[in-house]
Amino acid sequence: MGTNPETTQPGAKMKTKRIKISELTPDDINANKGTQRGSGMLEKSLRDYGAGRSVLVDKSGRIIAGNKTIEAAGSIGLDEAVLVETDGTQVIVVKRTDLDLDSPQGRGLAIADNRVAEVGLDWDLEALEKIGEELDLGEFWFDDELPGVPSLDL
Repeated sequence: MGTNPETTQPGAKMKTKRIKISELTPDDINANKGTQRGSGMLEKSLRDYGAGRSVLVDKSGRIIAGNKTIEAAGSIGLDEAVLVETDGTQVIVVKRTDLDLDSPQGRGLAIADNRVAEVGLDWDLEALEKIGEELDLGEFWFDDELPGVPSLDL
C-alpha cells in the first residue's frame, strides 16, 4: 500500500508511509452499523478539530477498527492517511503538534472523540451472531446485554 517513501523508526519494528484511504478495505462484517447522528457528529468533529483517533487495519489493509472514521473522512474530502506498520508490541501514540489539551480546541476534541464513539454505536445483531460462530463473545457482554442473539450463548 502507498507509493511514497517509507520511514523506518530507529530501534523499533515499524515503518510509516502515506497512503490513500481508498487503499483501505472496510470490514465486510462490521458489527457497528453506526447511526446517522453519529456519522454527522464524526464529520463535524473531523472538520472542526481534525483527526484525533487512529484507525487499525490488518496486514492486508482491511479495517479492524475505525470503519466509520474512514467513511466520514472520505465523505468530507480527506483522502490521505499516514500508515504506521507495527507488530502490535508497542502502543502507537499520535501527537497533535497544533493542539494544547487545555485549549478550547483540545478540550473540544477530547469531548467529541468520546461522545461520537457513544452516539455512533449501533450494534448489528446479525453481524454479531455471525462473528459469534467463530469467536466467544461472552467476554465482551453480560448475559442480559445482547437480547435477541440466541446463538451467542452468553
